This record gives sequence, C-alpha cells and structure tokens, in this order.
Amino acid sequence: MDSGIAMTYFNMAAEARDIGCCFAGYAANAAKYSPKIREFLGIGEDEDCYCAIVFGYKTIHAQRIPARPPINCNFV
Repeated sequence: MDSGIAMTYFNMAAEARDIGCCFAGYAANAAKYSPKIREFLGIGEDEDCYCAIVFGYKTIHAQRIPARPPINCNFV
C-alpha cells in the first residue's frame, strides 16, 4: 500500500515537470516472479517488488481532455 502511494506522488511530481509516467503492472509481476529479472535488478531473496513505473519525456502532448459521455449517477 505504501509503495502505491509513493508511486502516485512520484507520478504527480513527474507530470508537474512535464515528464510522462505509466504504471507497469506487468513489469512489477516480472520483477516479483522471474529469477533472472530479480537478479538483473538486484532484488534480494528477502526483498519484493510491489510497484513499477516507467517514465520519460513526452513526445506527444494532449491538447484537450477527450470527450466522454455523461455518467448516470444518483445522489442520496
């Protein structure tokens, strides 16, 4: 849970600096279960990987938020 919160704050800070981010669940699972990837990343036997994120400078910048249909919502 704490790692997800930390990654979310990293994502927000990076976006504020015009750096794009994407959470990489497949990479996190690979780092968790593949012995070769664990060795490459230097993850010890007593350590685990809960989150992964890829980031870099944006090549495409959104001009607007995409149009979406209205949401049916009932307030109580």
